[in-house]
Amino acid sequence: AEGGGGGGGGALPLSTVDDLLYEVAKVYLTVGRPLVALELYDRLLASERYAPLVHLKRGECLRALRRDAEAASAYSSALAVDACSQEALVAACCLSLRRRKPREVLSLLELHAGPRQHRGDAGDAGDGGEAEAE
Repeated sequence: AEGGGGGGGGALPLSTVDDLLYEVAKVYLTVGRPLVALELYDRLLASERYAPLVHLKRGECLRALRRDAEAASAYSSALAVDACSQEALVAACCLSLRRRKPREVLSLLELHAGPRQHRGDAGDAGDGGEAEAE
């Protein structure tokens, strides 16, 4: 028991409440109730356990509500918490394309999908890192 809170009054541990809120919010988003889901995700913003996911899910809700500027901010927050989140990066790029901002997409890709993440490019002569074959 991490929180060390409360005596046996039947209160659920905080992590269980967070888990429940997260799952209920997912259901509301799935059934087409993004505003209700957004309210629940907002309650989870302070949760360390769900920090990256909550920002991503908030972005999905805000996109569904056509609040694109706020959705972009939520995706930026998700990337600030986890700069390697491919899901957040793809969502942010898709939103930028939808908003007809291709330069924003390029900036996001340069910032979050730099040369280290290219697949199969072992022979890249980029940063002079590992291979000195001569």
